[in-house]
Amino acid sequence: MVTYVLTILKITGIVLLVILAVVLVLLLLVLFVPIRYRADALVPETDLDKGFDVNSLDLSAGFSWLWFVVRGKISFPRDKQFTLKVFGIKILPRKEKPGEDETADKPDRKKRKTGGKVEKDDKEDKAEKNDKKENSDSKDEIDDKDKSGTESADGVEEKKDREGSAGEEKGQQEDENKADIKECAEKASENESEDESEVRVGSVPEEKKEDKATEDDDEYTSFLDYLWKIIDSFRMIIETPINVFEKISYTISRVCGKIDMVKSTLENDIFKRAFDLVKKKLIVILNMILPDRIKAVIRLGTGDPAVTAQILGAYGAVLPFIRRKWKIAFSPDFENKSVYADVHIKGHITVFTILYCAAIVYFNKDVKKTIRRFKKIMKK
Repeated sequence: MVTYVLTILKITGIVLLVILAVVLVLLLLVLFVPIRYRADALVPETDLDKGFDVNSLDLSAGFSWLWFVVRGKISFPRDKQFTLKVFGIKILPRKEKPGEDETADKPDRKKRKTGGKVEKDDKEDKAEKNDKKENSDSKDEIDDKDKSGTESADGVEEKKDREGSAGEEKGQQEDENKADIKECAEKASENESEDESEVRVGSVPEEKKEDKATEDDDEYTSFLDYLWKIIDSFRMIIETPINVFEKISYTISRVCGKIDMVKSTLENDIFKRAFDLVKKKLIVILNMILPDRIKAVIRLGTGDPAVTAQILGAYGAVLPFIRRKWKIAFSPDFENKSVYADVHIKGHITVFTILYCAAIVYFNKDVKKTIRRFKKIMKK
């Protein structure tokens, strides 16, 4: 039993070691194996006076990692899509499945075969259903009319008797209502005459006095409100420029304070050391990313000899900074307005150098202090 357990543990340990070894190998490959890139450009010799055709260009760019494991490429104007291959297997762009195209084209094919008959059949079915509903509704109406005709003949006599008795009752009620209306009118006239006499004899009622008092109070309050509004408007006119001036002075003082703080940090030795370190590491990264080899043949004519001479002078000023492996041949054309270029660029990018430089900059104490200092300045 113990032997079985030991063998199982031995096998699991070996498997874990193999997995760890594979992961370590992959990490080392990703870190130290460079990503190689290449770019090619060909501009055929063209006369710019006649026009420039973009489709005549031949541009391509691509990269590869670990020789043939991962490859990517894009070209213009031949193939504008980006292609990616892993172990020679094409991943991008993805191929469309044939089943999806067939299912998408099925309804269109049916319509093409029938020539639009499917839609016509659906319309005819709807029209027949509507006709059937109308016929059934008309039959129900006819039956209802017949039934109502038979019932109406029997109930005519009963309606006449009811109408006669109802007419007599209405006449009696109208006479009684007229008498009541006359009595009410006489009482109202008597009350009005009494009120007029009281008004003539007596003084002004108390309600009217109260209404006049409230009106006087409202006029007084409205006048005071109007005066307060005028005073507030004058106060706002006086205070607004003072507040604006205070805000401007406050912002200027803040900006001046920040400028002084930035100046003091820039003059500090900590910032100088951090700046030198960051500059060195950026130069290392740029030297690594820049192309290893450039082979270019360029011929250019602007049509203006003075402009062409200026371009030639700029090329002569840049020549001392060009690397040895960069072979760039520039020939001016002072007579014609033309262009020709044949450029080939090769280079590599190593992930380890980028991560190494970034780690040194990130964990440096001087860089951390300067970052904290600038954060405090921005918050204030």
